[in-house]
Amino acid sequence: SPADSGKTARDPRLWASLARYQAQAGDLAAAVRSIDQAVELLGAERKNLSASQLDAFNRAQAQVRAEIAYQYHQQKDLATAKSYWSRATNLTHSITTPGERAQALSALARTLNNVQESTAKDYFSQAIDMTGLVTEPSSRALILGVIARDLAQTGRLQQSETLFKQAAAVIKTIPNPDGRLVAQALLAKHYAEAGNSVTAKALLNQIAGQAQGNRLSLKQELELSQYQAKAFSALAL
Repeated sequence: SPADSGKTARDPRLWASLARYQAQAGDLAAAVRSIDQAVELLGAERKNLSASQLDAFNRAQAQVRAEIAYQYHQQKDLATAKSYWSRATNLTHSITTPGERAQALSALARTLNNVQESTAKDYFSQAIDMTGLVTEPSSRALILGVIARDLAQTGRLQQSETLFKQAAAVIKTIPNPDGRLVAQALLAKHYAEAGNSVTAKALLNQIAGQAQGNRLSLKQELELSQYQAKAFSALAL
């Protein structure tokens, strides 16, 4: 409905997600506009967000700002890059939810790796430590996969594989078979983004076989399709 569309357009989390996509696609100007719009909208919507939702927004914002900083650094605009990294760092330190903070730390580490390798190493270590505070299996598997992908993208392949194995082991403990499928699809996406196409393809084939015999809810079916599409997209790059 028009009312729902207007509400969606005012959701700062949606604009933060759009900004992240734009930053990853290299459309820096659009990413800056979208994240600024997200922050502006947050002023009006903050009262409607729980503490955990605010942490999720700030994690997304930190990830975007770290990616924008990296892009500016690539363009040799060092002052602007430093400003965006500083804001991303402050946002990360404001996050109290362990899983959200771990993902933000990992994004900082990945983008800072070629600039301040010792700082990146420290942030990766902090992110890994944070995963021990996340007990819900689906969330823990997601966070381990995110960090494993970021480690791989910075050449830390042994550490990355250790975390990927931990994520796979955690997924096996998810009691709901449909939930396991969705988590496996997300893991396949992270493997593909990490450059491990062999394991990603094997997982996707396994998921395709298992999904035929499962009756997924609409939400799970949409999530499964989304993660499978993103994994195939990453494999095509």
